[in-house]
Formats: sequence, structure tokens, C-alpha cells
Amino acid sequence: MADRDQAMRRAVTSGDATSEWEVDRANTARLGAIIEEIGWPTRSRVGDAAEHAAWLVVQHADHDVPLQRRCLELMRAEPEAEVCLRHLAYLEDRIAVHENRPQRFGTQLAGSAEDGYRAGALADPEHVDELRRSMGLEPLAEYVARAAQLFATGGSARPR
Repeated sequence: MADRDQAMRRAVTSGDATSEWEVDRANTARLGAIIEEIGWPTRSRVGDAAEHAAWLVVQHADHDVPLQRRCLELMRAEPEAEVCLRHLAYLEDRIAVHENRPQRFGTQLAGSAEDGYRAGALADPEHVDELRRSMGLEPLAEYVARAAQLFATGGSARPR
């Protein structure tokens, strides 16, 4: 599922394809069935790579915010060693942005190469780097600079 997700996004970014929402919808449906069967696919249940793939799928399930909320809840209920903390931060922020709320960790960027990238509205700008550090993320300024460099070289149409 993660391979199809990333291949579709690379094709869209390079201009070789338009967005294929059916990939996201099929992946989301499959992930929904998986979590109904086993709960969140934790590191000890499925391994690091598959835990990451499950997060990637739900991160891109923007058409199903209730599923995103459910997965975030399941992830939070797991011991810290079972779920990547960065995944929690990204998903929490992704949901906040969709619900027009400020994000805690500044993982969801807005802008463009022409205008520059920046984090969307932050719940606590004064403490964002401390919050980011607690989740294993680099300081916000470094993240934005790295993202701008990546996307300037064709890494993606927009950081998400």
C-alpha cells in the first residue's frame, strides 16, 4: 500500500499523472479492515516498516478524517515503543489542519517555492520546538528549511 501511495505521489509531482484518489481510497479501506482485525499495526505486531506504511496510508487518508481520528486514538493507546512518536505528531497536526485548528508540532506546511514555506497556525508557537523535540522532531526552522530545499529540487509538490 505504501509503495502504491508513494509511486502515485511521485508521478503526480513529476507531472506524469494526475492525482489518483482511488489509490488513497483503496488503501484507506484496507487499513480500516486491518485495524478492525488487529488494532493499530504496532511495531511488535507487524514490524517497523509496516507500522510506518500504516501511518503513511492514514496520513494521506484526508477523505476520511474520522478514520484518521480513530487511528490517532489507537496509536496513542499503545506504549511509546510500539508506535513512532513522529507519526503521532504528524497525524495529530494533519487532523488539526483539516478541522481548522492550530497544530501543535508544525508538521503541516503551507506556501510554495515562490512564496516560501511556513508552518500553518500553531497552538503554542513559543514552545513548538520543545514539543517537537519531545516527539523526536528537529526544530521547526530546520524542518522548514529542509522542506524548502527538498521541494525546490522536486521532492514533492508540497510538504505534507
